[in-house]
Amino acid sequence: MYYQKLNENSYFIYSEDIELLMAASNILEGEKWHTLCTETYSIGKLDGLKKKYTYLVEIFQAVGCPSGMLEFLTDYPLNEFSLEEYREYLLQMDEAAFISSYFNIFKDELVREALENEEKLDRLFREYEKFLGSYLGFKVFIRETRKIINDYFAFAKELDTTEFHEMNRQVQAVLQTEALKAQEGLKAMEPLEYSQELMGKVFYNRGPYKEFYFTITFFAAYRKIRFFGKNQVLFYSLRESREKQEQLLKQLKAIGDETRLKIIALLNEKEPLRGLDIAKELSMAPSTISHHMDQMKNCGLLNEEQSKSSKYYSISRTGTKELLKALAEILDKKVPVN
Repeated sequence: MYYQKLNENSYFIYSEDIELLMAASNILEGEKWHTLCTETYSIGKLDGLKKKYTYLVEIFQAVGCPSGMLEFLTDYPLNEFSLEEYREYLLQMDEAAFISSYFNIFKDELVREALENEEKLDRLFREYEKFLGSYLGFKVFIRETRKIINDYFAFAKELDTTEFHEMNRQVQAVLQTEALKAQEGLKAMEPLEYSQELMGKVFYNRGPYKEFYFTITFFAAYRKIRFFGKNQVLFYSLRESREKQEQLLKQLKAIGDETRLKIIALLNEKEPLRGLDIAKELSMAPSTISHHMDQMKNCGLLNEEQSKSSKYYSISRTGTKELLKALAEILDKKVPVN
């Protein structure tokens, strides 16, 4: 568990156990937004788990929103998070309070009435039908809450594998850097303002919140996700950073070739040029030049523009600017050592 105080009411945290819940929710939601879980665990592993937990999978297919299990983080002590203690916390909650907080659309008393009266359960579903998916799924969720909680956490524990920890090393490597970025951001902005900056939006729900928690994730279904109640907990994904890092490595590999470096120098002087013009200038076969141009175009270093039957190439100023910026950030970054 990584836990660092950023200012009087803001914290940067990371918990492997919470990340397991993110992975479980993403899988149970059908990996709609990314397939990192499949890439990490393999299709065979996940198919086996889905078969073993068929009941759970079908419930969430029917009612959706498995990430509702994380809604309760806003009122839960996060300094020493563990799956088992969090599971016990949810099981000990008042059932109506759990269900209303999970779906986050209706009040406790409506659920309490629905738990006691079949007719009122029908009425509750009809009133909120567009948010709740299947009637049978919702009804089973209401009646079998404890079993669903237990199965969900058992499913999450099954994901605690060597593959998970290998992926998690990438997170561990950047924790201090991300915490430092958050600390710097909070020097310039209030926590809510900084949260809006991270999310790229203006919030309708603005608190007030007692504490603000910022954390990173690979496995969350969404690039950014925010939970709010007594406190605010904001997750932002490292997948974008990971993709940018992969792009950076491809670009560095591309310009590490002598011929490609000559092409870039030539284009910087005379762009735009056709492939045939470049081949003539460098006294090389057009097929060889074409191969190199494809490599640099695919990693974002070159632009290609079609004009009738000819292709004209120029340097991608956006791509090279991002490359230089990424290198500057790496070389200028000073990460404190604990």
